[in-house]
Amino acid sequence: MTWRAHGRIERGQVLLDDPLDAPEGLKVLVRIESAEPSAQPNLDVSDFTSLPFFGMWADRVGIQDSAEWVHERRETWGERKDRQD
Repeated sequence: MTWRAHGRIERGQVLLDDPLDAPEGLKVLVRIESAEPSAQPNLDVSDFTSLPFFGMWADRVGIQDSAEWVHERRETWGERKDRQD
C-alpha cells in the first residue's frame, strides 16, 4: 500500500495535515520531500558529471554522435517485429 500525505516539520517531528487511514503498528518507510521549490538543493553541473555512470559509454564503438544514435533508435519504435506483410 502507498499513502501520500502533506505535513510540516515541528521540533524534529513530522506532523501530517490529516490523519492516515493506515493500520496501527504498520511498519513504514518514510521519504521526505520538500513541498517548497526554494528548499530544493541547487545542483551544479559538476554534481552530475561526477556521478559514476556519467560518460560510461564514451568509448563505445558505434555511438560517435549520441544524439544521432538516439534518433535512429526512436525511428524504429513504431515498428512491430512480429508483423507479417
